[in-house]
Parts: sequence; structure tokens; C-alpha cells
Amino acid sequence: MTTNNAKGAADGDEKYKNASYYGEDIFDDLIAEALDSSQHGDAGPERSTAEPRVVDITPSKKSRRRRSVDDDGDDDDASTWSNRYYQSTKYFGGPGHPVFLIVGGEDALEGMLYPFVTRRLAKHFGAAVINIEHRFYGPYQPIMGRKATVEELLELLTLPQAMADMVRLTRRYKEVDLNCSSYDRSSEEYCPVITVGGSYPGVLSALFRLVHPDFVD
Repeated sequence: MTTNNAKGAADGDEKYKNASYYGEDIFDDLIAEALDSSQHGDAGPERSTAEPRVVDITPSKKSRRRRSVDDDGDDDDASTWSNRYYQSTKYFGGPGHPVFLIVGGEDALEGMLYPFVTRRLAKHFGAAVINIEHRFYGPYQPIMGRKATVEELLELLTLPQAMADMVRLTRRYKEVDLNCSSYDRSSEEYCPVITVGGSYPGVLSALFRLVHPDFVD
């Protein structure tokens, strides 16, 4: 794997080749480090105050944007909507390093969740982090300007569509923002995607691996 310019990922590529590197020991060490830091007054940041990015069909020089569709498979559908997300490349080691996808749940995102992921795991693995707002739970929705009807929610608020939104946006993020190889897992520039979530987003996180095994590692 390649290490580019992030010091947080420069601890040695040999670690990535060692299967035990991803085992329980490393997470025990990270948890112990986090607890030690909290006892010494470093509890980590609150939710990120970074400005969110919005995806849309309208080109913009101020935001990173892309199309998102109202169904779960037709990229040619002319019906599109804006989707909000947060991202961090503070510790990203360049193509070949992981991407943590923090799955949004049944609430609006007012910043990036899980400081343990953004500060500890991202730093250790040289990873980028993206946190995507779930459709219908923020100010940007497939139905804008009015409340969606029950029939519309039954049609548009489904698990497959929520996952499809996040797959499309994360794939675009990997290719355009991070310059990763999206499909070739043997490539040194391939960036594995690890989903993270708790409660309902935790269920989605597990389902991602089953429904999109070609995308989630």
C-alpha cells in the first residue's frame, strides 16, 4: 500500500499486511489510550463545527455536490435531491488507506459524530471519515417544501434507498475527493470502506456488508 503525505498513517505499511493488526489488541490499546486521555482532561472534541457539504445536481464552487436519486437503482431518473454530509481528511494517508463511513440515523446531523472514530481510529489507520445524513431526517429531503405523505414515506423512506444514497455519495467521495481506486481491491490505491453506527445506524452498518459486499469491506 502507498503512504502519501499524512504523518498519522506513516507508522509503517507492514502493519496493514499483518492480519493481527486489525485484531482485538489494537482496539484494546485505542480504548485504553482514550480512557487515559479523558482522565487527563483530554476528552476529545465535541461534535465537529465544520461546515457541512451538500450534494445536488446544481454545480457549485462552494460545495462538493453530486446527484442523489429518489429510487433505489435508477441513476438516470431525473428526480434528484440534495443530501448533506460531513467529512474529514485530517489524518488521511492518501490512496490505499481506509475510509470510515459513519452511518447517519433518525436525526439531523449538526456535526460529525463519534470523536473516537474521527480522532482515534482515523489517526491510527490513516483514514478519511465521511458522515452522511439519512434521507428524510434533516433539512434536505427528497420531498421539499411540504410534509411527505404517508404513501410517499412508504415508497421513499426504505433501508435499500438509504443505503443506496450513502453508497453513491461515498463512492463519489472516494473517486473525486480522495483519488482512490473504487473497484479494484488488488490495487495499491484501493481505499477499503468500513461502516460505523450504533442502534438503527448500527443495523444499517451491518446490512451494508450483506447488501453491498462489493462496496463495504
